[in-house]
Amino acid sequence: MEKLLKRKKKKLYIFSICLISSFIIWILIKLSGSYVVSIEKNLEFVNKNPKYEFIEKPTEKIKLIVKASGYKLIKEIFNSNINVTINLKNVKINSNVNGTLFELIPINEYSNSISFQLTNGISFIKAQPEIIKIEFAKKIKKEVPIIPAYNITTERQFMIIGNVITKPKFAIIEGPEKIINQIEYITNDSLIALNCKNSFVKNKLLKNPYFNSNVKITPDSIKIICNIEEYTEITLNVPISFIQYKSLFKIKTYPDKVSLKFRIPLNKYKDIKPEMFTIIPDTNEFSSEHILLKLTKKPPFIKNIRISPESAEYILISL
Repeated sequence: MEKLLKRKKKKLYIFSICLISSFIIWILIKLSGSYVVSIEKNLEFVNKNPKYEFIEKPTEKIKLIVKASGYKLIKEIFNSNINVTINLKNVKINSNVNGTLFELIPINEYSNSISFQLTNGISFIKAQPEIIKIEFAKKIKKEVPIIPAYNITTERQFMIIGNVITKPKFAIIEGPEKIINQIEYITNDSLIALNCKNSFVKNKLLKNPYFNSNVKITPDSIKIICNIEEYTEITLNVPISFIQYKSLFKIKTYPDKVSLKFRIPLNKYKDIKPEMFTIIPDTNEFSSEHILLKLTKKPPFIKNIRISPESAEYILISL
């Protein structure tokens, strides 16, 4: 019984070896054969006239009909990420009745160049599509403002000091005239920073308003600077300044002081003084008895100012 099992195992082993050998021989025979197949390659256009720019990026993929042995095709498959380049150095740009600049690129006329870029032993037959239309425009550049996009909030008892600073304020855009002339401003990838307690500096990429176009932006990012500090709320009495009215009178108010309530960073609390503020009567807003008061000077680091009272009685004193 044991001898019988050994014989069966030996026969199975021999059969397996023969089967695998036959399969390998079959594969080798198939790979040695010649085939006409379609392969997809990345397409790149080089050496275009520097005075012009593509209006839209040309097609980046192309199908090539080729003939080769199985061995060569397998090697080419592993090189599929290598670009096929089309040299536009000698291309003559035409203009249609609408003034659009264009060129029809007959890919098959570049057969020698394409064959040279493929694995040795692969014959190029034709391309699909056979003709590629590329539209051009004169290349120009201009300066446009950057409108920053951000949403910043703070935790309670914290405040943004001054204004959020963005650098730079302008960018240079360069590309096809037809597109550049339509761009009035650019913005950035929106910055969202919620419930902040600390100051920060963030860089955000500037957004190309025409995603699939050859628009170059310099610089390519914006710096957003936000100063955040803990605050306290205080009340300060500030005198109302005298002003002249029509060069004939001086306006005197009752009361002669107002109460200002505002938020101030903790580290500025000891520095604040009434002289840092100027409150005057608003000669554009008054009745026969009362005149509105307005704040004309204040430190840049305070926020949420409330004046009490907002108006005062007054008299006109001859000069």
